Amino acid sequence: QSCRKNQSQIENERLKEQIARQSAQLEKQKSDLSRFKESLDARRKELFLSPEQNLDAKNPDAARNLFGFPSFKEMVYTLNALFDILPPADLNPKTDTIHPFEQYLMAFMRIHTGMTVFAISLIFDRDRTWTGRIISASVKSIGSAGRDLSILDISEEFLEKTCPQQYKEEGLERCCAVPDGKDFKIYTTRKNTLFTRACYSDKVHASAVRCIS
Repeated sequence: QSCRKNQSQIENERLKEQIARQSAQLEKQKSDLSRFKESLDARRKELFLSPEQNLDAKNPDAARNLFGFPSFKEMVYTLNALFDILPPADLNPKTDTIHPFEQYLMAFMRIHTGMTVFAISLIFDRDRTWTGRIISASVKSIGSAGRDLSILDISEEFLEKTCPQQYKEEGLERCCAVPDGKDFKIYTTRKNTLFTRACYSDKVHASAVRCIS
């Protein structure tokens, strides 16, 4: 009986030590996560506050790689022209709202990079479900703007005057349209192998949907 009591005490001490180690690991993970979120928030402010003064100078390729624009300055001008918005004066991740400028950045990031909604929600420090709804609404607005731009009333005289020299050299000055296509990354479906194979794009090396205009 004394031997069993000693074994029980030893086992209890071992469990206490194990719990203490796990608690220490958990606290370290919490601390690491907190520092990671602070780092993300600081980086987000650097990215999206007055972006034409930040990333264009520090990384000229950032706007193109993240959002598909030649520069952050051009991105700001485009969003202002299409949606009448400008970058926010300040970013506060603690508030319940997110600035419309950031909402469109989320959408362009999703469209251009194919980044998951979870990853984008982590970068912007927002709820994943809420981020998904924001991206969905913003993508629809971008689509509507693109549709409006595709049906502009352009005269024949304007087309002849602005025809590129390369087109004239190839005898295309009288062509009515030049089709163009772009592949947008999508989730890979696993339920049907036929769809999986059909959705693969050699252009982006991933599952994609092709839009031709």
